[in-house]
Amino acid sequence: MKLIFSNHYEALEAALLDDLNETPRDPFAPQHIVIPSLAIRRRLELGIATRFGVCANLNCGYLAQWLWQQIGAFVPVPAVSPFAPNLLVWRVNRLLSGLPLPNADRLNAYLSKADEVMRFELAERLTKLFDHYLTYRPEWLAAWSEGREAEIGSTQSAHLQDAAWQAELWRQIVGELGLNPFPGSRFFCNRSQP
Repeated sequence: MKLIFSNHYEALEAALLDDLNETPRDPFAPQHIVIPSLAIRRRLELGIATRFGVCANLNCGYLAQWLWQQIGAFVPVPAVSPFAPNLLVWRVNRLLSGLPLPNADRLNAYLSKADEVMRFELAERLTKLFDHYLTYRPEWLAAWSEGREAEIGSTQSAHLQDAAWQAELWRQIVGELGLNPFPGSRFFCNRSQP
């Protein structure tokens, strides 16, 4: 594995495109690239098309989805992550319709005035947030799964209140899926915590 660090997207893109150009590959096998956002995906597709004349058979996925596939090599998990945003959004939307949650005044106030479209848009945002937590904050999700508070590093009451209802929503998700604790916690979290 080779890591390249830079504050400039262009330098990182050039290094990736050079690597893609040097690596012999089967033209019928998809090229897998982990991306942080859809905007980066689009920009990368344009960069590949500019450099090579075409961008085809490219499989861009988020880190959480790629990690799920890697976990599947060691632990039996479903082929497609139930935490994939396009699947999880429907579960979160349904769970939001069953609220109110305790200690979630801002969320409950919003949902009391929300129509179905507004609730689904919130579910999409929460799903993206949980996807980011799976990648960047798995220790929070592990703590929440175990009924503990996560150390979020904020003392503001609004942040703590949001963390409380997010934790409750996460526990409902993993409880319904029967994945408590979620499989990634075995790999990415320090399990020596009480």
